[in-house]
Amino acid sequence: MLVLVAILPWKSGTVRSLIVDHPWIREALSRIAGRTIESHLENLGALGFMTADGWTPFTPEENEREVWKQEHISLLHRVRYEPVAEGVRVGRLTLKHEHGNVFSAVFVEANPEHASLRVLVNDDSADGTSFVHEMAAARNALAAINGGFFDSDGALGLVLSRGNLVQRPNAGAGYLLVQSGKPLILNEKHASLAGADEGIQCGPVLLVDGRLSDDLRRSGRTAAVARRSAAALTHDGNILLLSTDVELGGLTLKQLAMVLGGLGARHALALDGGASAQLYVRDIGVAARGWDKVPVGVGLFAKPAPAPTGPAEALSAATRN
Repeated sequence: MLVLVAILPWKSGTVRSLIVDHPWIREALSRIAGRTIESHLENLGALGFMTADGWTPFTPEENEREVWKQEHISLLHRVRYEPVAEGVRVGRLTLKHEHGNVFSAVFVEANPEHASLRVLVNDDSADGTSFVHEMAAARNALAAINGGFFDSDGALGLVLSRGNLVQRPNAGAGYLLVQSGKPLILNEKHASLAGADEGIQCGPVLLVDGRLSDDLRRSGRTAAVARRSAAALTHDGNILLLSTDVELGGLTLKQLAMVLGGLGARHALALDGGASAQLYVRDIGVAARGWDKVPVGVGLFAKPAPAPTGPAEALSAATRN
């Protein structure tokens, strides 16, 4: 209870700015409250969703499922949507642990015929950092989410932006690529970059062809609750960029996979979570705010409308010639 009460002032813009701009303050607070926070996160209880009738836990079948087919897309009717642009919308799924606070999983869903993915960097070495809303606004992106892991020296793993290899791949297996104009999520080491213009590495891969990945099923990290971000591709071929809008709490990796599967994801990749997790949507603003500035983001951009090809346009072109 003390931790939850103490969290409330953090939502003040002034207090939050103080913490963000002075990492040593956040580190001190983390040390002071660390054990209490860990105990709280370990005792949140079952995950559920909020309805007009109150809190409903996910069923044992949903919690234990390891394969998500199209008939398992069970959460879309619980989502509140707002249009962003043609073929692009933002959705919010309201969630709550039994002993936790209400929070949202916020996601952008985009038809790749109308929008494309592009890797965002702050400089040509992917070591400068900023918030994704700043990166997106500078490039007029429809939306943006944080990318892969990083340390004090910059991004870790592949960073490929507009055909420029900013950072070479590492030995990790999780890739988000745009290859020959098509977004892909790959669960393999040393993936071919032939034809790729955009790409990052992160992980773990959560879903492979609708199935919980072997890496996630074997992982010992599945029980930790944290703020999460992810990129996914649906059974319909749409792009999903999702982040949890929560100050304290979030999802386990298995719960993240379950939510993505319920939203229609066929392939899914976890992005950097914790303080890095953040999502921005143009015209709506910061949909899930982060606490850390990041060196790499993934932006969603509107594709130009195709040139008209009807008889009137052809006649007009002939007349001009």
